[in-house]
Amino acid sequence: MRLKTFPGGIHPHDEKHYSSSAPISDFPTPQRVIIHLSQHIGAPSTPIVQVGDEVLKGQKIAEASGFVSIPQHASISGKVTRISKFMHPTGALSMGIEITSDGQNKSVEMIDDNGWLELDTEEMKARIAEAGISMGMGGRGISHDREAFTP
Repeated sequence: MRLKTFPGGIHPHDEKHYSSSAPISDFPTPQRVIIHLSQHIGAPSTPIVQVGDEVLKGQKIAEASGFVSIPQHASISGKVTRISKFMHPTGALSMGIEITSDGQNKSVEMIDDNGWLELDTEEMKARIAEAGISMGMGGRGISHDREAFTP
């Protein structure tokens, strides 16, 4: 059986030769980051931090606010310097949280995950959703449709 396809299309070179022999290195911590509260077609998250708050890398900074929504976490440690509208990669203005780095990249203390296989299904789903992990096979970020998710 022949695979159905269409003729033509774009077939760019992958250019892997530029990096295939380069060593893996750490990316430097940015001076500041903007975490957009709108990440997908769903409801934007709601900030749970305020300007002036000190945050740690991995700390939850925004709460899911709707059916298709995700909690969001700081990607660097530092100080929340603005909660405002910023230019989104889509070209539109959207609310976001600006964090200015403290240069230390301190992380939240992780929970002890020993025994996670013994968690019941609902607790596992809740932990996955709380971590801001979205699922789906396409461009839609879905994390709070817990009925559709079975680990």
